[in-house]
Amino acid sequence: MADRYPLKPIYAGAFLLQIPVLAGVAVLGGPPLIVLAIPVAVLTGLAFAGPIAAFSATQRTVEKFNAVFRFGITPLFLFSGTFFPIQAMPDALQAGLLSRREK
Repeated sequence: MADRYPLKPIYAGAFLLQIPVLAGVAVLGGPPLIVLAIPVAVLTGLAFAGPIAAFSATQRTVEKFNAVFRFGITPLFLFSGTFFPIQAMPDALQAGLLSRREK
């Protein structure tokens, strides 16, 4: 059975892109350049989906997926500044995480 709403992800993404514009936040240099976020999001999703799909194709049980979360997903969250600000981390770790330091 075909999906009744095949464009639903595109609608949801377009709605999420409108929120910063409506809030007046300058994202990527302003509203005209926010359109560039769509291909960046697609390429980022493909960059993560490809290796995970290849890994999942070689697994016979689900127990090995814990390693993906332990060594992949969790460090991405912890060191991205999502939960803890990067500026609060030690200097050596900040140098590795930031391309340039804010003075």
